[in-house]
Amino acid sequence: MLTRPSAAAPGMSLVELMVVVTIATILMLLAVPSFGRWAQNSRTRSVAEVLQNGLRMAQAESARRSRQVMFTLTDAPQLNAVPSVTGKSWSMQTVPLLGAEAGEFIQGAALGNASANVVVTAANAVVIFNSLGRLTGPVSANTYEITNNAGDRPLRVTVNLSGQIRMCDPAQTLATSATGC
Repeated sequence: MLTRPSAAAPGMSLVELMVVVTIATILMLLAVPSFGRWAQNSRTRSVAEVLQNGLRMAQAESARRSRQVMFTLTDAPQLNAVPSVTGKSWSMQTVPLLGAEAGEFIQGAALGNASANVVVTAANAVVIFNSLGRLTGPVSANTYEITNNAGDRPLRVTVNLSGQIRMCDPAQTLATSATGC
C-alpha cells in the first residue's frame, strides 16, 4: 500500500516572516534620505514656478493694459512695495504715466515655500515690462537664483531683454540638456 506524503500547511513560517520584515525595513531606511532630498528639491521648484508665473503675469498685464508694469521682489506685496533682492513675496503694479498719477496695484503673492529653507536672490529686485512685454528696466537681463539649504538642486529664473522668461538648472549646460542654463 502506497502512502502519500503529507502536504505542508499553507502560510509562512515565523522565520520567513522575519526575513521579509527585515528586508522591508532595510529598503525603507535606504529610501528615507532620498525622499527628504526630493521633498526639499520639490519646494525649490515650487518657489521657482511661482516666481516664473508672477513674471509672466506681469508681462501679460503690460501687453493687456498697453502700459509699463513693474514686477518687484519684496517682503510685503502692496502698492509701492519696497524692493528686496532676497524677498519672500512679489508685487506687480503699473508705472505712473505722469508724475502726479499714482501707480495701480495689480496683484501680489507670497513665493509659497520660500520660508522652508528656500532662498531667492536677485540681481535686481525690480523688473519693468513695456507694453510689448519686453524689458525696459533694468537695462540688462535679470536673474533670480533659487537655492535650498537642505536640497541639492538649485534653479535659476532668467528674464532676458526680449522678455523671454525661462527657468533652468545651473548645474547643467544648455548644450547638454534642454533644462540647462
